[in-house]
Amino acid sequence: MNDKFIIRVNVGGVPCRLTIDRKEEQIYRDAVLRINGKISQYREKHANADLVNLLAITALHHTVEMIEAVQQNDTEPMIEALEKMNQMLDGCVKE
Repeated sequence: MNDKFIIRVNVGGVPCRLTIDRKEEQIYRDAVLRINGKISQYREKHANADLVNLLAITALHHTVEMIEAVQQNDTEPMIEALEKMNQMLDGCVKE
């Protein structure tokens, strides 16, 4: 069963027609709301900026947020620290 369908959204005044999985519709709609909200914030601060610049700044902002979220969820350093502590405890127990 093909669960793809077309949605129409408006990003920063630009109409977009997207073919997506039905289960992802709300994520796309929420993303559009966040993008448009951020564009509005930047438009208030930089009234003379054109849409391309506003979209670029918004893309940069959301990409930085995404990278920060990924880094916060990176458990590798924590796992390494726990393994070192475990080795230290093993050494203490063996003595």
